[in-house]
Amino acid sequence: MRRIRFSRRAKLDLIGIGDWIAKDRPCAARRFVEALVERTAGLSDNPELGPARPIYGAGIRGLSFPPYIILYRFSDLDVFIERVIHGARLPKNIR
Repeated sequence: MRRIRFSRRAKLDLIGIGDWIAKDRPCAARRFVEALVERTAGLSDNPELGPARPIYGAGIRGLSFPPYIILYRFSDLDVFIERVIHGARLPKNIR
């Protein structure tokens, strides 16, 4: 079972997502971000759940949480959540 670890950028992404949703629906913002984080829990036992997303970088996979994509990579011990981006965003370097 791998440990889930969020990068600093991914944490900032989550804060930004929450702030954006909270403009209109504060309670929904918290629930959405909590559900998004909970979605990553399945990666602990099944890190190949998301398909490879080489357009974002070598070893990067993406787990869908519409309208967002959770971009991550994994090792023998950890799953590293690198970014959480809107699915309509153009691919580029995620770091």
